[in-house]
Amino acid sequence: MGAAAMLLATMRLLIMCLTTSVVILGTSGAPPSAEELAHCPKACGDVNISYPYGVGNGCFRPGGGFELTCDDTTKPPKLFLGNTTEIHDIYTDGYVNASIIFNIATTPGVLGAYNRSWETPGRSLYIQEGETKLLVIGCGIEVNMFHADSDESLGYCSSTCRDIAVMQKEAVGMSCSGIGCCTITFHTTISAFRFSVTQGEEAQQLPSMFANATIKAFLADAYDYPPN
Repeated sequence: MGAAAMLLATMRLLIMCLTTSVVILGTSGAPPSAEELAHCPKACGDVNISYPYGVGNGCFRPGGGFELTCDDTTKPPKLFLGNTTEIHDIYTDGYVNASIIFNIATTPGVLGAYNRSWETPGRSLYIQEGETKLLVIGCGIEVNMFHADSDESLGYCSSTCRDIAVMQKEAVGMSCSGIGCCTITFHTTISAFRFSVTQGEEAQQLPSMFANATIKAFLADAYDYPPN
């Protein structure tokens, strides 16, 4: 495998490792009795389900976005918060691990600016501050993150791909420090945000293997993984 192909394969591994890492926090509260929850599904595929989250009437706390959907047409079945946010783990203290991913298709030879936003499926759910990060993989880009309903900045990062040798070293070490990808940490607890990705002139001078690449963005609570 050539150096360029190895670099791309390693970056794809980084994406695969990170898509299960975001943490959402649900508010606490006394659950119904065990008898009242006896009819409720206890798992969906490999994911155990615990109150306040639940599948079906009477199995979740109403009004806060805790209703789950189990898609049993897949193997294994997949669990969703709402209809679009896939859940990978639920903890008894109200935390869940979920996949929140953005795929941003670019046009070769055209410098673009792309806007994306996200909000939690319920008013009682929040993104955890301090540990959760917006991680963006792309070349020649600047990323600005804002509160969903204002121009108040939540952070900035940029990513370059000019030095292939440095990118290889960063990718093998599963690092993300502005070479091929960059991160913005959530320093406040919020339920919604928006961000913009702007391509600079470097994006027009990239090697062909990067010029047609889709920009990927997702939330993660960690990004320093071993390559194995």
